[in-house]
Amino acid sequence: MNQKANYRIERLLLDATSELGFSGDVIIGESKSDAIAMAKEMSSESNANCQHMVFFVDGSRVLKPKNKSQSSITHGESELVAHLGAAVVYKSFQSSQGWQERHFALPNEQCSTLAELFAIAHGLAVATEEVMILRSQDNIGPGRMATGHSVVIFSDSTSALEQVRKLREKEAVTNAQVISDPIIRKLVTRSQYLHRIGVRVELRWVPGHSGVEGNLRADAAALQAAKAQDMSVHIDEGLRLIELEAISKTTNKQPPSPERQQKEKPATKKETY
Repeated sequence: MNQKANYRIERLLLDATSELGFSGDVIIGESKSDAIAMAKEMSSESNANCQHMVFFVDGSRVLKPKNKSQSSITHGESELVAHLGAAVVYKSFQSSQGWQERHFALPNEQCSTLAELFAIAHGLAVATEEVMILRSQDNIGPGRMATGHSVVIFSDSTSALEQVRKLREKEAVTNAQVISDPIIRKLVTRSQYLHRIGVRVELRWVPGHSGVEGNLRADAAALQAAKAQDMSVHIDEGLRLIELEAISKTTNKQPPSPERQQKEKPATKKETY
């Protein structure tokens, strides 16, 4: 699925959205000790109960010399270029191999808070993918609610979480912003879609470098993404599954099983951000 196909489905999701804005709770004001305890408790429980899915996200910024042949140590910041990376880590109900990682590089950007927002948006996209796969395996047909399911995304960036919180306010987002800004578009379309199918979404603050395994893993993966700057990332399977569900809803047919979807998937698919 390429960027044009992604954008087309996101526009369909946007057209089905009754109101512009982020749909979910943003929890920032907890004490450090309470936030750490909550993150540890919820991440340990999520592996045992796939109805409650927990994701840790992080963004990273590294400076590299514009001239790749020279060391950054000998240069001032004006001679350096910022490379941003983002990561999502989680325990997938599909795998018994422990933590799963998705990492992304951001082209031509400077602001570290943007990397954090990018990570939250992609955490929501990965969460949507996991929910869609779970729905297909649980035989929750098109149009039926997934009541009782929840998605919790932990971020250590209060500034990014505050920006998402503002997206919940009435008339805070314009149609032009959603169409032109891929980060805002992901935050709006995915959160609104999950809300429509009965999945509760929470964004929560977790203190960075505080011994929470998911946060530490996300931090390391985001740093690696910023250093490597590999622009090829995973296919947005969530969008593909949403499209399959929409098609099956109009034709009164069940979506293909995950096994059949895997067989029908083209051999080579890459998406570039």
